[in-house]
Order: sequence, then C-alpha cells, then structure tokens
Amino acid sequence: MQVGAAFTVLSAFATFVMAAEVGDTGVLNGLDAGLAGTVTVRDENTLEISGYTLEDASAPALYWWGATTEDLSSGWRIHTERVATTASDETITIPLDNGYTADEFSVVGLWCEEFALNFGQTTLETSDGSSPTETSDGSSSTTDSSTPSNSAAEKTITISLCALAATAIFAISTV
Repeated sequence: MQVGAAFTVLSAFATFVMAAEVGDTGVLNGLDAGLAGTVTVRDENTLEISGYTLEDASAPALYWWGATTEDLSSGWRIHTERVATTASDETITIPLDNGYTADEFSVVGLWCEEFALNFGQTTLETSDGSSPTETSDGSSSTTDSSTPSNSAAEKTITISLCALAATAIFAISTV
C-alpha cells in the first residue's frame, strides 16, 4: 500500500505547466501557408496577432492551438472558430473561447486537425526575452531563453523530477 501511495505522489507532481502572462509576445515561425505575425497576450482570455498574414487558408480543419511544450501536437484548440480566410498584414483578436486561459499554455500555433499539420507557432516570452514557467509546486519563475543549454521547461522538469525521485525513495524506504 505504501508503494501505491508513493506512485500517487509521483503522479501528482508529474504535471508541469509553462504559462503565458499578460504582455508576453512571440513571433510566429510560419512553417506553411505563408503564416506570419506577432502574438501578444492581451488578457487571460484574449490573444492579439499584429502583422498577421496567412496566404493559404484552404486546410479543412485549421484552428489556433495552445501547448505547454514546443510540440504543438500535444496541445489543444484554444479558439473554436475555424481559420478559413487569408490575411495580409492585419491585426486580429483571438478570444480564448474553448475553456482555456492564457496561463495554461506558452506556445501558440496554427494547427490543421484533419491532417495533423503545424502551419507555424511561437513560444510566448516576456519583453526581456525570458520564458515564464510554472513549477510543479505552483510557484512561478522566469528563466533566460538565450541560455544555450536545456530549455527552461527541461530544467524545471529535471529539478522537479529529482525532488520527486527523492520523495518516492523516502516513501518506499519507510514501508
């Protein structure tokens, strides 16, 4: 039974969230369809994209997605309206109307759900170039994204997993 409790503790700490904050921005990396623009978090329920360009909107299930890692496919739809029109250097507002708020993701991208294609994405960062993170204990920290070593998320996960392993070993050893 003690081992089961240790596993429960491990599972509870295994959730790590990178969170965007009001004012965070990122430039879309336009992987397909001529996607371009700068995404800004206006408030917890709204994103704004300035300089928004999309040359081809013919994908059958194109939606704005959010994710906690750079793997956009691990994320979810953050806006319910399908992207169906092209744009050229416009400013658009994206209401986060699918049950998520900006503090639940740090990566935003345009994702085709039918073909599982990433049209482009960005990691939202503070104005000083650092990525906001939330650790497993709920505290916030900011790490410099220009560091050539592991990403902020990898560092947070590594530190948290070390603490988690120590907790599990202690729990199991007291059986």
